[in-house]
Amino acid sequence: MLARYQPLAFAADPALAEVVRRSVGDDEEHFAVVVKDLAAGRGVALAADRVFYAASLFKTWVMLAAYHQREAGLLDFGERYTVSDYYGEFRLNPGELAVCDQVTIGEALRRALGVTDNVAANLLLDRVGAGNVNAALSSLGLGSSGLAEDGSLPTTAADMALLLEAIGRRQTVGEAAGDEMLSLLATEALADRLPALLPEGTRVAHKTGTWEKATHDAGIVFSPGATYVIVVLTDFGFQEDGASRIARLSRAVYDYYNGD
Repeated sequence: MLARYQPLAFAADPALAEVVRRSVGDDEEHFAVVVKDLAAGRGVALAADRVFYAASLFKTWVMLAAYHQREAGLLDFGERYTVSDYYGEFRLNPGELAVCDQVTIGEALRRALGVTDNVAANLLLDRVGAGNVNAALSSLGLGSSGLAEDGSLPTTAADMALLLEAIGRRQTVGEAAGDEMLSLLATEALADRLPALLPEGTRVAHKTGTWEKATHDAGIVFSPGATYVIVVLTDFGFQEDGASRIARLSRAVYDYYNGD
């Protein structure tokens, strides 16, 4: 079991809350937002406990469980698997693993987090076990997120912010593993949301999620003025323009912390 994470005390920042509300404007009912400075704990929580479909955010949960099992000596990232017809059915996008491809656990993690490969993610999920993923989330302190028996993937902005804060402060399964997880999250190839409007070179360790009625991004921004968690969940579908709304909100928060 993972030790329960004790988060930084949260202090509401009214000025930042105004920045967030001004950015989302009349679309506030579609958003849940958590922003938290990892030095002082100041931030904003907007509809933080509203439950959304996680979409590909679940891949961060699988990553957590995989590292936990590796640290416990239960999983070797060098294990090699061949993609079967069963896993090939999870292929949704060009470039994902195909039937008969071979992949190690470490490579599957890089693909699941970097190019959001659904074949790799589901192979990993079966290897670490859905029950173990849920146990890891629960023990860390995520109370509303997990892999439900009916196939749903509930999560909240509060839960995702807690997970990212724990990873960012290297208080999940050790400092080295925390560094590795941040490095994986920083390889996310889809950059149309949190990083899209930030200054070139800004490091963002994040994971996107996209589905019907789900356009999300959750990450940590390493900026000159602050290192902060920012989670933005929306109920905009993949055919709607949720990404640009998240990008504008992300830039507004960046400017607030960096005095622009």
